[in-house]
Amino acid sequence: MSIAQHSDPAIQALREWDQSTVETLQRILFNDDYDKLAKWHEVLKDPIFKHKFLMSLDEQRELAMAQIQKVADAGLASIYNFGNDPKNIFTAHEILGQVNGSLATKFTVQFNLFGGTLQALSTERHAPFLAQVDSLKNMGCFCFTELGYGNNAPKMETTAHYDPATRQFTINSPTVASQKFWITNGAKHANFAVVFAQTHVAGKNEGINAFIVPIRDENMNACNGVFIEDMGVKLGMNGIDNARLSFDHVKIPLENHLNAQNQITPEGKFISDTPKVSQRFFKVADRLLSGRLCISAMCMGTTKYLLYTTIRYSQQRLAVGPSGESDTPIMSYQLQQNAIFPYLARTLVYNLGYNEAKNIFADPRGRENEQVRIFCAAKCLVSWNLEATARTCRERCGGGSFLSSSAIPEGLQGGHSGMTAEGDNRVLMQKIVKDVLADMQKEQHRLPKMTQCPKRQIPALKSIANLETLINLTFYREVAEIKSMSKLMQKKMIVEGKKFFDVWMYEVSDEIQSLAFAFSERYMLESTLNVINKTSHAGTKALLEQATFLYLIWTIKNNLDWYVIDGVVSAEAASKVDDEFSQAVKDFVPFVNTALESFSIAKHPHLHAPIARDYVAFNAQPDFENFESAGKLFDFRNTGVPRPSAPRTSAKL
Repeated sequence: MSIAQHSDPAIQALREWDQSTVETLQRILFNDDYDKLAKWHEVLKDPIFKHKFLMSLDEQRELAMAQIQKVADAGLASIYNFGNDPKNIFTAHEILGQVNGSLATKFTVQFNLFGGTLQALSTERHAPFLAQVDSLKNMGCFCFTELGYGNNAPKMETTAHYDPATRQFTINSPTVASQKFWITNGAKHANFAVVFAQTHVAGKNEGINAFIVPIRDENMNACNGVFIEDMGVKLGMNGIDNARLSFDHVKIPLENHLNAQNQITPEGKFISDTPKVSQRFFKVADRLLSGRLCISAMCMGTTKYLLYTTIRYSQQRLAVGPSGESDTPIMSYQLQQNAIFPYLARTLVYNLGYNEAKNIFADPRGRENEQVRIFCAAKCLVSWNLEATARTCRERCGGGSFLSSSAIPEGLQGGHSGMTAEGDNRVLMQKIVKDVLADMQKEQHRLPKMTQCPKRQIPALKSIANLETLINLTFYREVAEIKSMSKLMQKKMIVEGKKFFDVWMYEVSDEIQSLAFAFSERYMLESTLNVINKTSHAGTKALLEQATFLYLIWTIKNNLDWYVIDGVVSAEAASKVDDEFSQAVKDFVPFVNTALESFSIAKHPHLHAPIARDYVAFNAQPDFENFESAGKLFDFRNTGVPRPSAPRTSAKL
């Protein structure tokens, strides 16, 4: 049966791609004022954004700087957006993530870490300085992480001693371990830094505060007492000028203290509404929460770009078919579909979960206690998804994706950067579980509600290939993992008398990660279901339901041992999951082109890897690096991809 013969109007509308569904889903996934997209795409027409390779380290960095200057000159984002349009900052990150990781990372440091921190912690006396950040006149870096204090930032060693006689602070790095490490923009382009330091006033350590510290003069030479060293060539993303910095008794005026939360009088009196020094740190650290969503946005943009590139290449790359000739696109093969389409489905689901996190950031009312765990969940899952997607796309595109010009290796690099930027993912997963368990004790954690009994109804099923059942299985895992973790901690600490730190750090790491995944996957699913339930457009609802079904059957397939051991899924039902997963992939085929077009990726050829364009025309040229235009993008509407018989009704809500 061809797709045009389906009786379901929601399916019948989806031929090679359904423009109505594309337009509806684009707006859902974009989750911002959609008029902004055309303005961004106009800026990206500039050839400065063309993918370039075989450049020296210095050339890569100058290109990234020229690109961020072009973005700044366009005025499409501002550090003031944190106050007047927070979604706009995340929109900028996602779009720049589709261009390249070096540009996106320089942008996030300037506009989020440096500029956003200034916006959050400054007062009126800093207004003239802030006014020069959007233009990059005041180009900045963010000096938080220290060599010896990655995941123990409250114990950082950099100091800021206040002298009321001179009304100055002395910024100092007393040890090797106190040097600020991995500082983006530091090696070449920043002239200022926001430096976090232990603040000593009247002989007392008042905890960590933030300070504006000049690091280069008007000639871009290092200021007196400021040591800057390039960290050198990295695994990738070498357009980022990372550095290590240290300070040798650098003097700055009192006014350079960012004093929105804590005040220091000229006479040397420290004033704060937060009496505990440790709590002052956590108030300052709250500023980092936006960074987790910025990383999510960058990684989401890159993931979409990689999937677009990989699928478009796979739809035109011909290999052996039934005739024995090379006349069949590799996207037709089950091997290719089973490997790639689950990542497309998962990216759609994660996109909607990340969107909900953006909504909460913009308006946290009623969900204040959930913010940290949700932002951690979004950052961890989205960055891990980028790395896994890039790894699979690299393998499934063969030699075509081993070339730098495919841009797929850059996705691998971006994924690895994202997994440890703004917090190591595994450590953030620990934070999720701590918050969940703490809120469980206070009866504030909202558990998902199931519609099928996981101990009586689901184990009796001969198949779990039903959307309602898959939803219940996902919800159940979080409930079961919380119960199991609570009992385990009680046993270790109360019965066996062990200390919390010893149990947490040395005995239950696997259980922590498992619970964090269960929470995070439930959160992503619930966010997606909320969107589906609000969607009235038939084609969009059908696509999202089918994507959700594929995502869930794949996730449960990957965790099937847990469900069988727990007695929730019978051996008979488990034996069918592999086949049901393969069928779900086939059922998703008619939706693939519509999903890709809904990613709203700019169609300017210079932004796309040659393998996503007409790669045969590209390879007909003598000079790969200077070949501008196998210009047109591949015509994905003529793919020759076989169609399945009929989408399964089990994916309907």
